Amino acid sequence: VIVIAVVAVLLLTNKEDAYRVIKVLELDGTAVVDRGTVGALDAYEGMVLQSGDKISVDANSFLVLQMDDDKYAYVEQNTILNMVAEGTSRDSKTTIQLETGAVTCQVENKLNENSSYEIHTQNSVMAIRGTVVRVEILEQYEWLSMYPELIEMFRGNEHYDKITQVSVQEGRVSVSLQMPDGTVNNEVMLDAGYERWI
Repeated sequence: VIVIAVVAVLLLTNKEDAYRVIKVLELDGTAVVDRGTVGALDAYEGMVLQSGDKISVDANSFLVLQMDDDKYAYVEQNTILNMVAEGTSRDSKTTIQLETGAVTCQVENKLNENSSYEIHTQNSVMAIRGTVVRVEILEQYEWLSMYPELIEMFRGNEHYDKITQVSVQEGRVSVSLQMPDGTVNNEVMLDAGYERWI
């Protein structure tokens, strides 16, 4: 009886600290999950992912990830990203390292002060508290084809090989510049309906 009572108390007091689950909620087309020493695995609907998995979505495909019960990531075609999800549902720390392509993230419930949800690219960090945001990495030639009036500004600047486009659909997002040495500065808040290029 004592053991049962102790287990019941532990379950009730720790239910907010539930184990974090990352899974493939939906998959249309093909995608590959690269998992450390295991190697490449074909993604499938219902697949449970691990923190540190690298996800590659093929052309003409998309994938939807679900983290916990209230965080989603719509991963577009030709996208490669690394997923890190640590902590519990009470102090969740989620980081998406976007290498190429585009991802739209939705955090339904506002995060508490112990939790974080960030999207990192080669030149920026986006911190989300509870919102909908799309982040895309564009090659310089793609971006300049959309904005040819800026060609002169970039002429001779091969350093700007990739540009990050951030579009906020709901809520607010903190956007910071990430320098080549890893330091992060120049934070600005981006409201719904606005976008920024980094």
